[in-house]
Formats: sequence, C-alpha cells, structure tokens
Amino acid sequence: MGRFANHALIMAKIKVPEEDGDINDYGVAPFIVQIRCRDTHKHISGIKTGDMGPKFGYSSKDNGWLTMDHVRIPRENLLSRFIEIDREGDFSLNADPRILFSVMLKTRMFLFTTVPLAVLAALTIALRYSVVRR
Repeated sequence: MGRFANHALIMAKIKVPEEDGDINDYGVAPFIVQIRCRDTHKHISGIKTGDMGPKFGYSSKDNGWLTMDHVRIPRENLLSRFIEIDREGDFSLNADPRILFSVMLKTRMFLFTTVPLAVLAALTIALRYSVVRR
C-alpha cells in the first residue's frame, strides 16, 4: 500500500443518515477502497498514503500508512457477507449475532493462550543467552 497498491481493504465505520438528519452508526465493517488512479497512479482525492520506511529483512514488502479525509465509500464496496445495506439505507445483519460473537471470542482466546507461550519461549532464549554470555 505504501507505494504500489491501487486498492486497499480497510475497516471503516458504517454511518447511514436518516431522513430527519440523524446519523446511525452501525460500527466497523470491511470495505474495498480504491486509493490511487489506475492509469496515473496518483492518489484519489482525500486519500494520502506513504511507505513505512525500511523493514528489517522485509524490504521487499510494501507496508505503508493511509489517511482518509472526508472520503465517502460507496455502498457497493462493502464486503457484505454478514452485513447488508439496501438503497434506502436499511441495515440488516445476515448472521446470528451469537455466532459472530463466538468467532471474536475464539480469536481472543487464541491470543490469550498463544501469547504466553511466545513470551515463555522468548524468556527462555534470553535467560540461556544471559547465562552463557561473557
């Protein structure tokens, strides 16, 4: 994304205006967004990107940062496997919220169980190194 990508997968808030002027915020959802023109490779209006700089051992990776300033993402760009918004702005959830919550819970439990193992491995390496260091 830093230098070469023309599209990005971003997580953005879904905000739908009502007829009375209020704005409904439905939380964060995934969108595909064009960030550069395909022909000229210049940034789309309101979007800025840049390279993250040198990476240790991964200098071929195109990691970067992205800022968006008052960019409206069309409804068609929503990755709508679980969430759908029709032309009238009606929001619908196409899955059982308990299942969606269980996926999030499984991810958090995975992090909770694997991070201590990684920390333990790092601590073992550090202790062994400190014992044999002169």
